[in-house]
Amino acid sequence: MDINEASFIYRFRQGDPETFHVLYDQYAPLIYGIIRKNTINDEVAGEVLRCVFSTAFRERESFSPSRQRIFTWLYVISDKIICNHSFGEVVTTHPGRIKMLHRRESV
Repeated sequence: MDINEASFIYRFRQGDPETFHVLYDQYAPLIYGIIRKNTINDEVAGEVLRCVFSTAFRERESFSPSRQRIFTWLYVISDKIICNHSFGEVVTTHPGRIKMLHRRESV
């Protein structure tokens, strides 16, 4: 990891909004493409993408560059969200398993 990447990751983990926007701009299209291939429509894919980056920001301190790259970390988050069977709405019928997602009820 070079010094610029280390600085970027440090600022991201500290919650720097500008760094988070750069991360989103760089990775959202790639992550969305993967999500869209594994969901039933654009609306659900957009919701999953929103959840991925909300989760990434909330759990940013758990990211460890020594364990995985940012892209891999975001991909794992997206897969966990898609596969969370406690959600309730089928979002894909991927061969061999059903992935589920629900919209949280407003309270």
